[in-house]
Amino acid sequence: MKNKIIILALFAVFSFQVYCQIQVEALHEFNKWSVKHNKEHNNKSSHTFTLGLNEYVHITSQEFAELILTPSISKSQQQSSKPKFKPQPHPNNSTNTTPCAIKSPTTNSYYPKGVKFLDGSAHDILEGLKSSPVSVLVDVSNWHLYQSGIFNNCYNPVTNHTVLSIGNDENENYIIKNSWGTTWDISGYLILQAGLTCAIDTLPITILV
Repeated sequence: MKNKIIILALFAVFSFQVYCQIQVEALHEFNKWSVKHNKEHNNKSSHTFTLGLNEYVHITSQEFAELILTPSISKSQQQSSKPKFKPQPHPNNSTNTTPCAIKSPTTNSYYPKGVKFLDGSAHDILEGLKSSPVSVLVDVSNWHLYQSGIFNNCYNPVTNHTVLSIGNDENENYIIKNSWGTTWDISGYLILQAGLTCAIDTLPITILV
């Protein structure tokens, strides 16, 4: 009986070693294929951003969309349902203040009057950023492995996530604050290429001051 246990243990160790060897060889072959066919993203000098390993690396883009993102909505659908601007009443106004109105100021007595829907042009978004952050709907289908640089890898005419543009750099690239935590990308931020990248023009909203 003792000999059988020893033989089974040795067989288990041998099987594990063979499995590990197969895995290593498969990874080695994949890496050679990637280099041969120029599939390593970060090795391409033409790319303006890099990809990295994070908590989402173990899932596919499709799984990421199903688990993390909201259902995709086309740009035309968003534009057709764009609400008209309606200012919020000041909290010090009359007894007719609506339930959704702002009821108290911030500590420095600052009262936002409501929200403003920007026209969606890159110029209008940049103008809005001069006074406050801009909430934007974007296509983030390919964002999950982003690590650094100026992101521009968006091809789908849909929006599936809401982020906050908090400003822009000297080249008018948007500085984006995301909601996936500080372990993702640049401590929770992404630099998005200037213009209308990732359908950022779909429904930009800022506060009315």
